[in-house]
Amino acid sequence: MDFLFLKLWVDETSKQVVNSRFRDVFWDGGKYILEFNNSYLNISLFSGEPLCFFSDKEINPKIETTFTKLLSKHLYRSIIEKISIYKNDKIISIYFQKKDIDGGKIRYKLIIELINRYENLILTRQDENEKWIILDSHKRIGFSESRFRQILPALEYQPPPQINKPYILELEKKELCNLIGDKLPQEWKDFIQYFSNIPKFLKDEFIPEMTVEDFWKIISQIKNKVKALEPDSPESDKLDKISNNPRSGEQGSNRDIRHVIFYNPEEKYLSLIETENSQGFSSINDAFKFYYQEKCRKIIFTQLKNTILHNLQKQANGIEKVIAKESVELHEMKKVKKWKKFGELLKVNFGKIKRGQKEIGVTDYFEENAPQIVIPLNEELSPKKNMEHYFKKYKKAKSGMVKLQAQIEVNKKRLQNILDKIAYVEKCENFEELYKLQEEKRARKKKALEKRLFRRFSIEAEGRKWDIFVGRNNRENDELTTKFAKLDDWFFHSRIYHGAHIIVRNPERLRDIPPKVKNFAASIAAYFSKAKHSTNVPVDFTKIRYVSKPRKSPPGFVVYKKQKTLFVDPIDPRIKNFKVNIEFCLYFNFN
Repeated sequence: MDFLFLKLWVDETSKQVVNSRFRDVFWDGGKYILEFNNSYLNISLFSGEPLCFFSDKEINPKIETTFTKLLSKHLYRSIIEKISIYKNDKIISIYFQKKDIDGGKIRYKLIIELINRYENLILTRQDENEKWIILDSHKRIGFSESRFRQILPALEYQPPPQINKPYILELEKKELCNLIGDKLPQEWKDFIQYFSNIPKFLKDEFIPEMTVEDFWKIISQIKNKVKALEPDSPESDKLDKISNNPRSGEQGSNRDIRHVIFYNPEEKYLSLIETENSQGFSSINDAFKFYYQEKCRKIIFTQLKNTILHNLQKQANGIEKVIAKESVELHEMKKVKKWKKFGELLKVNFGKIKRGQKEIGVTDYFEENAPQIVIPLNEELSPKKNMEHYFKKYKKAKSGMVKLQAQIEVNKKRLQNILDKIAYVEKCENFEELYKLQEEKRARKKKALEKRLFRRFSIEAEGRKWDIFVGRNNRENDELTTKFAKLDDWFFHSRIYHGAHIIVRNPERLRDIPPKVKNFAASIAAYFSKAKHSTNVPVDFTKIRYVSKPRKSPPGFVVYKKQKTLFVDPIDPRIKNFKVNIEFCLYFNFN
């Protein structure tokens, strides 16, 4: 969405939302919805076209997520203080306040970043130093994704770097001439490189080699219209009399309705300039609602359908490959009598076989006329091993045929089930049904991960038990560090040497852990590494919030920062003398 319209929307709704009381928040499968007194703030973070708008109708389904629970917990019974937009940037801030149990004021800021490809929703809280500290966000950004800005809980919020280009509707004629000269460039792309957040609809007014004087007249008309839409302007007062609350979706008398914004159905964008086929709206909020339903939701629905179909087709292709492979194996297994015959013939001709032979010609006594046949041999095996190889192959094939046939039937049923789902999704036109399918898949995946077993040790220190988890291979290291561990847990890993990832649970989110626990975890990390037989092994440790996995990196590979190093001797925690409990446990939380 263009910065111009987001700014107009903030101006239009700011006075009306102030003092609104927050009631609830939920996710409907495509956007976040914040419920206030009698209205709903919809926040769509759809990639490419993010926007927000008010509606007066409750939307289903109501889906709770970890982030919506956190929003509800902090914003419950809070009141909106104000709403604002960053200067020349598509970032909207909604300020909330409420009182704590002692009557003190708690201030929150909900930051809606509507920047294309970097859409995000971030909840922050003001600390005693008046800094806005991140509580959580829709999309977390670690330093592996961005070395300039991290969006993680407990960090101070930093806005994206500003683009040092002017906003065309804030320029004067002289400044415009200084930038582009007396005439416009030949290409639109050459023109827009001078500015930031230039409205899309200006492209329709762009004519190559047009004089700046003529183009400035168009800019002046747009600037006058924007000024008329400002809440305190006289023109705005007239508009208020002929249009109702922009959040309500209702309009006044049709004969008096004044259209202030238009939707171009051909180019599919909003404009302040009316064209022959454009559809007009009396408020920016009404236009945003229509724009979401007409364009964004349709694109979201199409993308969701394509994603589900792609995943289902990928599963189907995988199962087809498995069935084809199993069918080849079954075909080979059906040659079970052949392997037994080869073994028996090698047994009869055992004395003729010499080590290093690749094949041997023998008389097939099991066939009529006793033809001569050639039996392949493994030149690296002894005569006895070659004979045993065929007998083993015979036994394995005989016992495996029944199991393999049953497995092929199971896979064929799985494939048919997926093909039925593909046919259903292709015909489906209901967004909620598609989202339900997507959620069912996530639930199944989560349930499977919940059954994952990790090796766990526990140690007593300072009156409580500390749990320490150890990854047993690269795949487990990935799951343990990137999915199981929480931001305030501690990460240990042997420095220089390859080794296991060690996680120390920190449920109370303490800034530090007892030295006894720290040393023991470091000793475990040293033991489960390539340096297990060394002494004085260096082991790095840091909080999980400073650990990240670079994109496309191999399993088990992570990078970290703000680490400290301990030098310890390896300890095998499985030795009874160390009085440490060891067990395998299930984990259920990933957020």
